[in-house]
Amino acid sequence: MWVANFIFTYCATVCPTMTANMAQLQKKAKEAGVDVELVSFSVDPEQDSPEALKAYLGKFAADFSNWHALTGYEFDEIKTFLLRSFRATIAKDAASEQVIHDTLLYLVDQNGKVVARYDGMTDPPYDEIVEDIKLLQK
Repeated sequence: MWVANFIFTYCATVCPTMTANMAQLQKKAKEAGVDVELVSFSVDPEQDSPEALKAYLGKFAADFSNWHALTGYEFDEIKTFLLRSFRATIAKDAASEQVIHDTLLYLVDQNGKVVARYDGMTDPPYDEIVEDIKLLQK
């Protein structure tokens, strides 16, 4: 199972907070002895190279042994994937060159199904997420 979020490296608004919160979730899961993969999908794959994503997540002390940053697809591919798999939408903001996306953390079970959504910005429920992961591992 894994926890996913959507980010881009030059985000001027929500991504730094969401990424810091994902790093905190990684720390809390490790402290609880919970084995979970974290996946951050770039919502601007044209600009986010693997190296840029690694450098960006590195600023938040990401442990890459279980935190993966994905890019290398087309914008339309990630847009379709997010809509179909997460029921989430993204859009390019022509006025600011930013990408508009949600700020949720998604818990995905062993079958690839989204089973829970959590606030990834304001007071993420770390303990609840860790407990939900434990329940799925039983």
